[in-house]
Amino acid sequence: MPGKPKLAIITNNLNALGGGERLSLEIASRVRDSFDVSVLNPVSRLDRATISTEELKGRFNLKGVELVDVNAWSFMARSFGSDRYVFRIPTPKGMATMMDAMRRCDVVYQTSLNPLTLFIAATAARSYGKKFVLGVHNFSVSKAIKGEGGAKQRALSAMFLKALGMVGYFHVTNTRDQGLLRQRFPKAHVELIYNFITRRARAQRTNRRDFIVFYAGRLESQKGVDLLCEAIAKTVERNDRIKFHIAGSGGDCEQLVRGTAHRYPRNVKWFGFVFGKRLEALYKGASLFVLPSRSETFSISLLEAQSYGMPALAFDVDGPKDMIRNGFQGELIPQFDVDGLVDGIVAQYNLWSAGRPFDANRRRIAAFVNRNYSPSVIIPKIKRLLMP
Repeated sequence: MPGKPKLAIITNNLNALGGGERLSLEIASRVRDSFDVSVLNPVSRLDRATISTEELKGRFNLKGVELVDVNAWSFMARSFGSDRYVFRIPTPKGMATMMDAMRRCDVVYQTSLNPLTLFIAATAARSYGKKFVLGVHNFSVSKAIKGEGGAKQRALSAMFLKALGMVGYFHVTNTRDQGLLRQRFPKAHVELIYNFITRRARAQRTNRRDFIVFYAGRLESQKGVDLLCEAIAKTVERNDRIKFHIAGSGGDCEQLVRGTAHRYPRNVKWFGFVFGKRLEALYKGASLFVLPSRSETFSISLLEAQSYGMPALAFDVDGPKDMIRNGFQGELIPQFDVDGLVDGIVAQYNLWSAGRPFDANRRRIAAFVNRNYSPSVIIPKIKRLLMP
């Protein structure tokens, strides 16, 4: 009887554990009943780790999943307003490790959108005759296709687009990326499959002591954290009973968040990088989620917040438009309108103060999100896409 097909997942550095890395591990843990899974983790001495490999194994259900470190060189560059390592290439030893894993697998699923890694992996998959699926879980593809950024960014995008042209299958999580890729690469198979809730949740009893506005994610200007800090200052001036909790680290806005928390110690708490039960506790205690991103795909943090029943405010950009399409889930604010964001926060505070209507809406939000974005709905679609 033939065994399960072998799946290799290529990520960014897992030990930094951003949203894309979390999603990669969640997918790995949930498809292992149908695949033999290996996760290739490019790491270099320049990378900053926020979580150890042992903690990863404890946080995610990775029994039977092989985690393989791929030694890499990284070069720091400025991209889309924040400092990040955008150039990453395996060392000779790392290349040998990566090639061996790809020779042994039947399907490659890459969630890293690093141009050099993508070019190497797509070339190897083609030469070995492997099915290659690219998971588009950040804004890089849309930026490259639209030709946004300066001269250096456009030069990087040209290499990125050449690598994208070698991809036969795309997994996208929003209608923007679906449309752009179908138009640019009409021969490729582009499948829209939304993200899924990664932890069991239900509507929580409303925190009646404090109205807490919650943000979770990297502290980057691309994520709109600078706009959030501006909104915090204006909100506190209008209503100093509203509180803000911020979870996250890294990026060009970290010092700005630190300064905002220092300036408003009664209203703002910054928790740094958190995960697991501590993160769940922050979700459960919050009243309103904010997603001030300038560009998004299909935010896992927003999805999880809504699975606990939290209404959400986000700017009217691609990504959130695919998520907040029912009025009761929250509100889409005109793009980058900080005053509009403040108005939305104060309006939600007033609903919270009214009591019952706010509580009933939380239950409706949690029921809707848990019904439509559960793993039982989404994972079978991903498995079908990944089958060789």
